[in-house]
Amino acid sequence: MFSASTCPPVLPPADLVIDAAYGTGFHGSWDPPDVGDAAVLAVDIPSGVDGLTGHAEGAVLAADRTITFAALKPGLLFSPGAELAGELELADIGLEVPFAHAQLVQRDDVGRWWLIWRHWRSRARIAAILELCQERIGCLSHAHVHRCQVLTMAKVGEAFVGDL
Repeated sequence: MFSASTCPPVLPPADLVIDAAYGTGFHGSWDPPDVGDAAVLAVDIPSGVDGLTGHAEGAVLAADRTITFAALKPGLLFSPGAELAGELELADIGLEVPFAHAQLVQRDDVGRWWLIWRHWRSRARIAAILELCQERIGCLSHAHVHRCQVLTMAKVGEAFVGDL
């Protein structure tokens, strides 16, 4: 067994490597060891992947399988974290986790919506959310903005608002 700080650059031959070096709160980069042909099981999230964004700075030890606890982390669902996690398994550890509601919006869905013009002040919330998307989030795929209206946008700076 090796810690992240004392791990040699090349691990001795093994059938399985368990990656538990860093968890969901990790920020930054690290140099993972060369594991050869060993299968890799990541604990919670592959070390080096940001648990909120899926972003990875530097090298990451790609997992064949990741076991995560209580709830799926966003970093396991967004690229490149999704590709680096391999097959996902969610383990129930008895925590009550409130579920977030999300919906995948695809290209065909957008064609059914239309832009609705409102009073100029009502567009402030759209501008604010667009700004968030351009700063760090990347893409906000669904947000309830007023009663039964839906706002859908991508980084390209286009917003579609329509009644449900």
